[in-house]
Amino acid sequence: MIGNIIISTCIKFFNVISKEHRKIRNIGNRTYIVYKITSNDRMKLTLTIFNVLRTSNISSLSYVQLARTGKSVLIKLREHKPLWYRIGFSLSDGSLLNNSKIIFSTTNSHTLDAIVYGFNDIRLYIARYIVSTVTGKLMPVINIIVNDAETAMWVYKVKTNKDTIKYVANNLKSNNEKLAEFLAGVIEGDGTIDRDNVRISISKTDPLYKILTEIFGNAIKFDSKRYMLRISTSKLKNLGVLNAILNLLANPLKRDKLETILRKRKRTYIPPISLPEERVSEILAELSITEKALLQQFKFRSHGKYRYAYISVRKEKVSSTLKEVSKALLKISNNIGIDLSRSVREGNREVIIYNQHVVRLIEKLKMNLEEGR
Repeated sequence: MIGNIIISTCIKFFNVISKEHRKIRNIGNRTYIVYKITSNDRMKLTLTIFNVLRTSNISSLSYVQLARTGKSVLIKLREHKPLWYRIGFSLSDGSLLNNSKIIFSTTNSHTLDAIVYGFNDIRLYIARYIVSTVTGKLMPVINIIVNDAETAMWVYKVKTNKDTIKYVANNLKSNNEKLAEFLAGVIEGDGTIDRDNVRISISKTDPLYKILTEIFGNAIKFDSKRYMLRISTSKLKNLGVLNAILNLLANPLKRDKLETILRKRKRTYIPPISLPEERVSEILAELSITEKALLQQFKFRSHGKYRYAYISVRKEKVSSTLKEVSKALLKISNNIGIDLSRSVREGNREVIIYNQHVVRLIEKLKMNLEEGR
């Protein structure tokens, strides 16, 4: 992908740049060494990036050219993402330059890809290098200027006209396709996805905050200390926009998190399970020592009126534990005529069961094991 090519090229080039112009800078609670790039070094690096891209044979790349100054690379792609995706992305992570251009800045190859593939007419250049004083991690800072008059017009209106904010919010509320596009762009920028929420770094004075609160109202939670806005993924699921958001996301890490949520939330119907005590004892008698030990690893947690059964494991053990639990549940299924193995899901460092009938059965089996029945 283009982002990885550019970032890796810049990192390799760091060894040959002049290190004379540097200073210490605090960003939040982190400290970095910032290396300014000389005009001569920038021209050499830009030419290197241009040559690497020119010979990369990326099918989606329709045009790559060295700018007249020799200090930036011009790129055009064959396609771009929908308008509301670009508006959401720009409000989340971009800054308006003029009536046709928006600037983004990133050190992340995935974000760089999202910008390049979201907007198909861009100019990019390396602004500086920063190095963490704690980890020693080297990060080239890439500035990307997108040429998109339509998106720039909407960003300007949103930032300067309160009536536009209400118009945009009402427009998105009435059209799930546009809403999904907008949210995908917002997430691509300063958004992230965890187990239960979409989280967006934002302040209350930001026009984007006002748009999101107009759309979601009380469904939004805001942490003023962390400047973090949260929208429940359950709310987005109920609106029917999660799959559409997934299809638009370019960042593979954010896509993976959303795919995990969608897999986890896929419901499987299992009828109520009612077993007399003697049947419970018969089921346990047919399980191996290993399978009984697996059942005893289950823990339980409550969320509102729901109760979940889960086994916490290291990340690399999730897949194998999932198979072991599915196999044990399938063995129990053969005794009661109901396929319980379909209820087990892969979570974040855990194997989890959401179906309430199966959770109650697991609790009963575990209790009988602990009581030595």
